[in-house]
Amino acid sequence: MAYFDENQPQDEDRESREPDDPIGSVEYTPVEDYRPRTGGFYATMEEEKRNRKGHIRRTLVACVTAIALMGAALFGGIVIGRSTLGGTPGTQSPGKWENLYAGTSSVNRGDLALNVVESTADPSAKGTIPAVVEQVKDTVVEIRTETTVNSVYYGNYVESGAGSGVILSSDGLIVTCNHVIDGAETIRVVLTDGSVYEAEVYGSDSWSDLALLHIDANNLPYASLANSASGTDAYSYMAVGETVIAIGNPLGELGGSVTSGIISALGRSVTVEGIPMTLMQIDASVNPGNSGGGLFNMEGHLIGIVSAKSTGEEIEGIGFAIPSSDVIPIVQSLYKQGYVSGRPFLGLYFSDGLQISSYEYNDELSGGNEIVSGDVLYSADGIRLESVSGLKTILAGKKIGDTVEIQVVRYVRGNYGYVQQVLDFTLLVHEYAPSLPMTDENGAS
Repeated sequence: MAYFDENQPQDEDRESREPDDPIGSVEYTPVEDYRPRTGGFYATMEEEKRNRKGHIRRTLVACVTAIALMGAALFGGIVIGRSTLGGTPGTQSPGKWENLYAGTSSVNRGDLALNVVESTADPSAKGTIPAVVEQVKDTVVEIRTETTVNSVYYGNYVESGAGSGVILSSDGLIVTCNHVIDGAETIRVVLTDGSVYEAEVYGSDSWSDLALLHIDANNLPYASLANSASGTDAYSYMAVGETVIAIGNPLGELGGSVTSGIISALGRSVTVEGIPMTLMQIDASVNPGNSGGGLFNMEGHLIGIVSAKSTGEEIEGIGFAIPSSDVIPIVQSLYKQGYVSGRPFLGLYFSDGLQISSYEYNDELSGGNEIVSGDVLYSADGIRLESVSGLKTILAGKKIGDTVEIQVVRYVRGNYGYVQQVLDFTLLVHEYAPSLPMTDENGAS
């Protein structure tokens, strides 16, 4: 157990300093060659007065002259205009306005023949992007969320969010990304016909970044998820270079937007919010709000859920999607039990950054110390943490039953104010299972 006193030692007594201490003082040096404004180089006061009066007179004369010239110019322009145009438009006689174009030659080049052909869009043309869009567009929905935020400066206010989702069944099952709905108090789903439904969370999984929603609706169009044939490679239903179509709600207000591209790579190892994931890389344009939207092949099959995008000044056309072969078992597990078995869980809940709001398994700790609300997570397994995502990276390499050595910082009152107290704990890795009725993790790890 270590202690760190934040109080700094007091500065030495100012009265003990030498009175003639030159620190901070600047010696004043008079300006050389100073001469008062009299005689010699400068004019006398009487001369200055005469000069001022003369300057004022000249200025007045110049102003009067300028006003007179402007008036004459304006009056002359009106007279010239009337004589040229034959009066005002209200009294103009026929043909007089032609004088405006005197000297301009008339041109007659004849009729312009353009190569115009009659064309009709055929969205049903098999194997085309319009045909696929027409087939699957109604299976992609907009998702709108609302969350109450407590701010020190602004008090409580409602924060809105948006994303996309894909309908998986005719009775209203919808898959989206977990980060789209994480922490939301209200979730609404907007169909392509404008219908709005309140959504219920059936289950969510931060490790795969997937969530399963349900709306009270029937006879909905739904997507067909692509998967590899039994005994074949996990990604054999996709090929690098294959054309793909992304449909979603970019910027949260452009629902049903369609972009296309190709599969750039398969099986990319990417770390998203501290969690290592295996994703497919695409070059179809995706933006905030596309998350949770559908990625379709040219047969109209759902081959992925758009999840993330690489950003930066020099980055262009690098997006990622969760392969449908990985989506299928996750969604099935979320539907059956509301969570995915085998996910590591420490039982820590966070309120702000790494500040702990509660710990679920205090009864397992020994030595009389407990983790309390307000403690700040400092390190895990000897690694200094900057965010909760760093803890998730460590947990990704753990199995159920493993342990994690953590340090927390606690602020306690000392003789000279608050001091930081660093406490060490050994926590057991549990399997995450939400309490019933279903609740979100609230930032749990």
